[in-house]
Amino acid sequence: MDLLMLTYDEKKAAEAAFQGRPFNPMWSAAARVVYDGIVRAMGTRQPFTQSTETTESSPVLMSPR
Repeated sequence: MDLLMLTYDEKKAAEAAFQGRPFNPMWSAAARVVYDGIVRAMGTRQPFTQSTETTESSPVLMSPR
């Protein structure tokens, strides 16, 4: 099985799609295919965002020692 590597703009398009950011029109047509495919596959799910803050409503999981 051959591995297919993403180009720089395809990786940026994937990150944008997962984070709910808009597509950058400067990216290639191949990046557009990657972006649109991820957005379509995610459907109505919430975009992934990283947060270092916790709120009272956010559960914090602790592992037993």
